[in-house]
Amino acid sequence: MDQAKGLGIVLVVTAHVFINSLDTVLQQLARFIYLFHMPLFFILSGMLYKPEMTMVLIKKRSTSLLIPYMAFLLLLNIKPIVATIIHPSFQALPFFCGLIYGGFVLKGWFGVFWFISCLFITQISYNTLLKYGGGGTYNPLSRQMVFIILICATLTLQKTPVRLPLAAEVVPIALVFFWTGHLASTQNLLKSKLMQILSTLGTSSCLLIFCSGYATLIAFDMKSSLFGLPIVSLIFAISLVLIVLKVVIFISKYRLIGKMMASLGSASLIIMYLSQPINITLRSRDWPDFFILILSVALPYLIFHFINLHWMPRFVLLGIKK
Repeated sequence: MDQAKGLGIVLVVTAHVFINSLDTVLQQLARFIYLFHMPLFFILSGMLYKPEMTMVLIKKRSTSLLIPYMAFLLLLNIKPIVATIIHPSFQALPFFCGLIYGGFVLKGWFGVFWFISCLFITQISYNTLLKYGGGGTYNPLSRQMVFIILICATLTLQKTPVRLPLAAEVVPIALVFFWTGHLASTQNLLKSKLMQILSTLGTSSCLLIFCSGYATLIAFDMKSSLFGLPIVSLIFAISLVLIVLKVVIFISKYRLIGKMMASLGSASLIIMYLSQPINITLRSRDWPDFFILILSVALPYLIFHFINLHWMPRFVLLGIKK
C-alpha cells in the first residue's frame, strides 16, 4: 500500500507541476493524470478501511488527519496571520472565515488541502453508512449500500455544484471510490480475471477518447466537481486506478524500486501539503518543469524525515502518537 501511495503522490505532484507547463505535451499528460490521481487515493483509503465504532474512528482520524491539516494550514499562513493581527483590516474576517471554511475556497499553496477534510468526512460517513446500511455485518455489497453508492454515482449528473465547508460537496463521489476500494479489498478484485479484463477495456476506451481529441469531454477534477461524462468518467477513473495498482504489484517485484516507492508513500501526506508551495514559488521564478517536479517531491520528503526525529513535530505534523 505504501508503494501505491508513493506512485500516487508522484502522479499528483506531476499533474500539479505540468498542468501549468508551457509544453503542450506535458499539459496533456497532466490532464490525463487528473482523470484518476485523486480517485486513486480514495480507493487506497477504502482498501485500508477497517470497521470501527464511530467515536473511536473520529478520534483516530482527528489525530491522523485533522491535527496535521490545521497545523500546516496555520504554519503556511503564519505571515498573513501575523500581518492581519498587527494591522487589523476589513479583510481579516473574510481571511479567517476562508481558512475555517476550507474546501474549494482554499487555492494556490493550499489547493490540495480539500482532500484531507474530504477524506475525513468520507471515512466517517462510510463507516456510519456501512454500520446502519450493511445489514449489521459491514457488508459493502448489501442492498442498502449498493443503493446508496448508485445514488452517489448519479450525482455526476449535477451541473451546478454547491460549495460546502471542508469540501463536503465532493463526499458523495469520494464515497463511490472509497466503496470501490473496500470492495476491491474484501472481494480480492485485483486478482479477478474478469475485473482485469473490464479495467483493461475501460482504460483502453478512455485512452481512445482522450487521444482522439475529446479530452475535455471526459475531464475529471473532483475538487472542481468536474465529472466529465456522467457515470462513464467514474468507470474510466476506477479502471485507470486498477491498472495503476497492477503496475504497482509489478514494480514491487523489483526490490530497490519498491523500497523507494514505499518510502515516498510513507511521506505522501507531507509531500501533498508542501509540494504546491514549492511548485508555485519555483514556477514564479521560471524554473524548468522537471527541476520543479524533482524539488517538489524531494524537499518535502527530506522534511518528512526531519519531522520524524522528534515525537512533538511527529504528532503535530504527521498525526502519529507513537
